[in-house]
Amino acid sequence: MDNIKVTDIDIKIESKEDIINYLKSTDRIDYNALINIFKSNDEIILSRKEIISLLKIINDKSNRRCPYCDSRFISRHQKYTKYKDGVTKERFRCKECRKTFSDTTNTIFHNAKLPFEKIQMCVKEVTSDNTIRKAAKNLDISVPTAFYMKHKILNNKVAVDI
Repeated sequence: MDNIKVTDIDIKIESKEDIINYLKSTDRIDYNALINIFKSNDEIILSRKEIISLLKIINDKSNRRCPYCDSRFISRHQKYTKYKDGVTKERFRCKECRKTFSDTTNTIFHNAKLPFEKIQMCVKEVTSDNTIRKAAKNLDISVPTAFYMKHKILNNKVAVDI
């Protein structure tokens, strides 16, 4: 397996444990790193529960900021179970702008109707040289959904290396 350029360094990721260990060991991680891992790895498909836990690692207490005003003054707002598999999500509230957000806010997983596993495959397809129609056919989704996902990936405050 090739090394994956995550941020400034190349790392070798061969399993889910490698992803988790990398995210826990580094002092600064961004959402870009997770996208690059999804983009360059066909074998590792993470479940919804694993993705939510990775987003919690990325947005841990020391890194968490309001996605709207970039303030560090936030508080827990509520906990809820949104998914059938029992994944508990948590909402936070900014003390400055008073808006609420979760770990998936401003990510490609926010308000996602597709299964998280399919979103990961979608990252690989829509960032490759394939047309949107070909990506939609390969993923067994509609062309408007593939178009929406491509723009969600590219416009989501992420500079994906294409």
